[in-house]
Amino acid sequence: MSTQITRDGNREQLQELLRDLFQFDAADLDFGVYRILNQRRDRIEQFIEDDLLDAVDESLKSLADAKRAEIEEELEEKATELRQDWDDDIFNPDGSLKDQYANLGQKDLEEYQDLWETREDVAVAEETEARIFNDLYRFFSCYYEDGDFHTKRRISSKDSKYYVPYNGEETYFHWANNDQYYVKTGEHFTDYRFDADEWTVEFRLEEADVPQDNIKGDSRYFVLGRGDPVSTNSDAQTVTIRFQYRQITEDEADDYVEAYNGATGDDRSSFAHMTPEMRCDALEGRILGYVEDADAERILTTEKDAATSTVLKSHLNRYVSENSMDYFVHKDLQEFLEGELEFFLQNEVLDVDELIKADDGSSPPVLRARTVRKIAERIISFLAQIEDFQKRLFEKKKFVVQTDYMVTLDQVPDDLYTEILENDEQLEQWRDVYNTDQWDADLKWQGEFDQTFLNNHPYVMIDTALFDDEFKLKLLSYFDNIEEATDGVLVNSENFQALNLLLEKYRNEVDCTYIDPPYNTGGRDFLYKDNYQHSSWLSMMADRMSLAKAFLSDDGTFFTSVDERELANLKRLMDDSFGSTQTGPTITWRRKKESANDSQGFSIKGEYVLSAFGSNETSIHTLPLSDEYLGSSYRDPTDEFPEGQWRPVPIATSSGHQSGGYTYEVTSPDGRTIEREWLYPEERFKELRDEGRIYWGKSGDAIPQRVMYASESEGVPPDNIWYDLATNKEGKKQILNYFGDSVYDTPKPPALINRILEISEGSDSYSNVVLDFFAGSGTTAQTVIDRNRDSGGRKYVLVEMAEYFDSVLRPRVQKAVFSDEWSEGLPENRNGQTQVIKYSRLESYEDAINNISLEEPATAQQKLVDEDIDDYVLSYMLDFESRGSAPLLPEGTFDEPFSHELEIEQNGTSREPTTVDLVETFHYLIGADVRQYWHETHQDRKYVVTECEVDTESGIETVLTAWRRTEDIDYEEEKGWFDDEFDTESYDRVYVNGESQIAQSEPLEITFREKMEESPNVA
Repeated sequence: MSTQITRDGNREQLQELLRDLFQFDAADLDFGVYRILNQRRDRIEQFIEDDLLDAVDESLKSLADAKRAEIEEELEEKATELRQDWDDDIFNPDGSLKDQYANLGQKDLEEYQDLWETREDVAVAEETEARIFNDLYRFFSCYYEDGDFHTKRRISSKDSKYYVPYNGEETYFHWANNDQYYVKTGEHFTDYRFDADEWTVEFRLEEADVPQDNIKGDSRYFVLGRGDPVSTNSDAQTVTIRFQYRQITEDEADDYVEAYNGATGDDRSSFAHMTPEMRCDALEGRILGYVEDADAERILTTEKDAATSTVLKSHLNRYVSENSMDYFVHKDLQEFLEGELEFFLQNEVLDVDELIKADDGSSPPVLRARTVRKIAERIISFLAQIEDFQKRLFEKKKFVVQTDYMVTLDQVPDDLYTEILENDEQLEQWRDVYNTDQWDADLKWQGEFDQTFLNNHPYVMIDTALFDDEFKLKLLSYFDNIEEATDGVLVNSENFQALNLLLEKYRNEVDCTYIDPPYNTGGRDFLYKDNYQHSSWLSMMADRMSLAKAFLSDDGTFFTSVDERELANLKRLMDDSFGSTQTGPTITWRRKKESANDSQGFSIKGEYVLSAFGSNETSIHTLPLSDEYLGSSYRDPTDEFPEGQWRPVPIATSSGHQSGGYTYEVTSPDGRTIEREWLYPEERFKELRDEGRIYWGKSGDAIPQRVMYASESEGVPPDNIWYDLATNKEGKKQILNYFGDSVYDTPKPPALINRILEISEGSDSYSNVVLDFFAGSGTTAQTVIDRNRDSGGRKYVLVEMAEYFDSVLRPRVQKAVFSDEWSEGLPENRNGQTQVIKYSRLESYEDAINNISLEEPATAQQKLVDEDIDDYVLSYMLDFESRGSAPLLPEGTFDEPFSHELEIEQNGTSREPTTVDLVETFHYLIGADVRQYWHETHQDRKYVVTECEVDTESGIETVLTAWRRTEDIDYEEEKGWFDDEFDTESYDRVYVNGESQIAQSEPLEITFREKMEESPNVA
């Protein structure tokens, strides 16, 4: 094969890889980073087709120029030597030898003439150029895989072992993606729904039936679900398609090929070379084979995307891509790739043997390395720009897109009752949540919602989401201190984003964190990248744990459930995150009582709880003495010791001598003298004897012991084996009691969380804050509510992203507030408690990236861009052209603060315009405890004003925030009205959106923008 063919082949191979790196195979995808890249496909194509190759040519030319300069320097040296031996007359004006000298046959003259002729013909060999393209391909293909970059540094091309970055620690915990964010967090990736011509089509991911034999590789693929996987309801106009995502067998791979050939008319024989698009063709063919309804088939096969696809295939492509690609965003891709490039150049390009043989610094290996570095750095800059932009959107504090309250009626003013009773949506929610139509007379149900019902049921909760903003603001304005009145906070969000936003408010404020993260079983509960199951899970946990640590108070405790699959990894991760001196022992608790062949012949009855502490001074608290413990460790009262259950406690030192105790003689009841070393001074011993608190054994002649009564005990230290608690079966029973149905599969029993709270709380538990950022069905909230019935005013903060935030978690909390006992979905009593619960929804990472739109530079800016087009395209294009996007607070946002909208994704595909709650977002950004809301009108515009307290480095500041539309304001009139209304001089700080003359005011948008893009500092 000729060098020319090899060079062209390597060049094309590199270009194809770059198209893969820049997601050119995802041209029909309209979500995520693909949407953004597709807006600039022409510019990226220009970079791949022209700019990059021009840069290679330019670099090779510059290398040739450098080589030519070296030759000229050598020519000058030889010319000087020749002048000394001959004379100046031997040279032509252009520096070549005159003919009569060039043909003399003298060695020194021939060497000079050969060097002079070489100077004009200098060029880098085509072989070197071919190897440069191959080097670039090898470097980038080594680290890139399905939309993500991974650390895969081999020690050398001659060794298959990988290098792990290591700084000389005694032990080092490493996983493949520890320098990346796990971002595959959208709940809709597993269940997906779209509308087409008045039909609704839903993709559902069911638990996989993992084949045990004849598996075809480790990768997972989409296959249709068990039984009849496609169901059609013509009356409801719905199509439901069930999938499994798993490894496949050889037979299933053959079925894929057969289905593809049947759908396309192709004659393919190998599954191994089928692209994702081909597999979607196969799935489409299989699905349509199950569809018998003509209308359903029509809507699924309608052409889309300029007749290049169908409705069904377009959505299949998106669904498959969302589940199988883009699991990570690198925290510093440029630094990572540049470091790997240096390693690659030293070990793969600069061959030591070749360098030893080379006679100068312009040898082919050195020239090749210089060019590879220069071109690779350009590609790295472009890739890093894309990755850093995604990182920016992932780290950005997310907007609050809904804030509402659930409030018990005893805290709602009577003058709002009429409006409540006229709200049909609220009354319908009460029927659904409390099942009022099934109540008996004991619950004081008269068959209708009226004033009497409201008076008789003070712990029924209203939901402000069912009312307009005026009602909500009116309700909030009745509270003198809404922060103090709020018992619970529920956040519907992916938990990293929630923790990132909530941190400023709850930093060092949480007394106990309990989480029950998804177990890494390989099922649908946790999505992971093929071949990265454990490292995907660890990356997900590491960043969330790092943020959660900052929430803990110095006396705070952190607990997490885990099973045996990730126990060892999570234990090591917690040691690294908290420090080994701040992690506790592994707790084993019995999750079930029944025996079963769960794993390799074993019945797995236990799960684990790992613990960590906010500081080295944090201590676990004792448990109350249980009846079982009293029965086994204490004795019943006797005539000698009648004051209650008691037990003997040694008062002699364990060794009996020289232990730092007190040595003296004591006399037993039978007159014997005993000399030993004792724990107490002699005076204290005499006091105990006189009080009748010394026990001499049954016969009265044993070594004396002190009598301790059960009433004096401070409790018993908790064991690290918990076999006495309710099991997961009890957790499921609780769900059945609340809902009358199994609406959530894996709830923990409240008894487990209650035990954790017991050992975490000190004497002052009335102000404890409990955090759970994998909230699931809301067991933690129920447990805190139940504990507060007996004592305390504990507060809870729960985060959950899934759809059961609304279908399970919130209703469960409402039920727990209303009654402490439920059965088959009905309350057994009205033993409730007063409660105010704030709940919010946040913008997601997917929402942020889907709302980005790029705008070409304006005419005035284009000239500046053109002057430095290279740096602009490689480094600044995305940040500059996205400035007008809604997630990044474009100019004018704060002029209309109640009208800023995002397209928020609903049910997987549809995006609905949703107004951002800038007021509540700002409260979280500055860490405000909101005491009071005011809703005022001035100059024909709405004002929302809040009074807050903010904990700063210099102490607690009182802060006033004011929001209004800024257009056509008479600022002087506003100043007079506002300063009188709110006494602005009494506050430490006054934030106002936009321009203002209000006393002490400062523009809040500066702080808003700074806080919104502060790095979370997650290592």
